Amino acid sequence: MGGGGELAYWLERMPLFEHFGVAFPMLVRRHSVMWLDRDAVKKLGKFGFSAEQIFSDTDTLIRTYVEAQAAVEVSLEQETSALRRIYDSLVEKASAIDPTLEKAVRAEEVKAVSGLEHWQNRLIRAEKQKHEVTINQIQSLKEKLFPGNGLQERFDNFMPYILKYGDRFIAEIKDKIKPFDPGFVVLEETE
Repeated sequence: MGGGGELAYWLERMPLFEHFGVAFPMLVRRHSVMWLDRDAVKKLGKFGFSAEQIFSDTDTLIRTYVEAQAAVEVSLEQETSALRRIYDSLVEKASAIDPTLEKAVRAEEVKAVSGLEHWQNRLIRAEKQKHEVTINQIQSLKEKLFPGNGLQERFDNFMPYILKYGDRFIAEIKDKIKPFDPGFVVLEETE
């Protein structure tokens, strides 16, 4: 039983076991655990994120937050869809007249859609500037929970948690971890 890294090491050794005719052991991936203290839980609530959403990459989290906070819809998906429908109609007409015109119309469609995407990015960038403090807090929380873009459990030592929470910390981990159930365990401080 081990974490992802330990199992990868064992799998590298599989050819050795085969070479020497030794049975390869059954490998079981243990749970990975993330601890959300009161501050992290509070910030997730403030940002409107669930514990599951924190696994998204930082840019996705920021974009989700900015779009939710925008006073005006910053997504231009409806406009892009409408533009594509116009170009589809134009392709039908142009192809009926001369089938070789379809490629030219599609090229113009790509340029027009690209222009809308450019404007959407400018709208999002302007909205991000309004929320710079919160964006920095999101980035800070993400780094706290995924230090160096890795797992918290591979960076943090358990001793500060024991000192802060005492035996309650170990008891909660023992209660929540089921060794043969797959998954990632997210524990939230409640008191």
